[in-house]
Amino acid sequence: MGLGVLEQGAFYMRRGFDAFEHTSMLAAGLLSQTPGENHIVAQVKDAIATAERLGWSGSIMQEWIANVLHTSKDIRAATAGIVRSGDVEDLVLRFLAAQRPDFQNSPGMVIGTGAVGIRLVEQLMARPGSGRLFWCYRTRTPELRPEWNGRVAAVSFSDIGAALNRCEYVVTAAGGAEPVLQPVHASMLSGTGEVLIVDVGMPRNVDPELTVLAAGVRLVNLDDLKQWQGRESNELTRAIGLGQRIVGEHRDLYDKSIHNVQRRHTDE
Repeated sequence: MGLGVLEQGAFYMRRGFDAFEHTSMLAAGLLSQTPGENHIVAQVKDAIATAERLGWSGSIMQEWIANVLHTSKDIRAATAGIVRSGDVEDLVLRFLAAQRPDFQNSPGMVIGTGAVGIRLVEQLMARPGSGRLFWCYRTRTPELRPEWNGRVAAVSFSDIGAALNRCEYVVTAAGGAEPVLQPVHASMLSGTGEVLIVDVGMPRNVDPELTVLAAGVRLVNLDDLKQWQGRESNELTRAIGLGQRIVGEHRDLYDKSIHNVQRRHTDE
């Protein structure tokens, strides 16, 4: 897996029941940047499917993940009243609405055509408003629905300047190792007064130096959103404690899996 090239402090390992608890809490969304988000379930399922296809896992891992997903489902049900469930795009829209109640009537931009970018545009278009939305892409031109006609415009990243200069808010959700908005874009963000940029990219999509060079730009990232929402409050602590208790109640699933592994090893 290439872990040997990582420095000792760059990764962690879990073993035994501790690993089962950690994986269950992860699949329940309690360890996510936005605790309670739902995308992690699909990501776990995609990961195990990829591992099976490439021959990296077999029946042992399949059973492990099945038990984890079963346990995480119970954790979600039990913590639903404590941790407000929601995906990153939900959090972004709640934040925008809190900062600028009329933001949907203002011109804005979404950068990125991946899963999060698509859902952001879909949810923005589902809200009432007449502001123009620019959907910026690098290589894959996004598909615009007929009902969005006149409200959404696809913009190539190479032509971002004119559109960026008109925006009052920008949400970045692009892939890639390098920031998509860099200091060179500072001069393109001076046309509408204060511009709110929400960066939900992993890794970060916006070079912090941009805010130094562009007056009136406010940059918010995932950590800021998490703090704004109060996810590190007592509520999350309570949810994690409850989740750990529920994992303990599912100890029989873990024990059964380990027994099956030992039996298969003996048979071999």
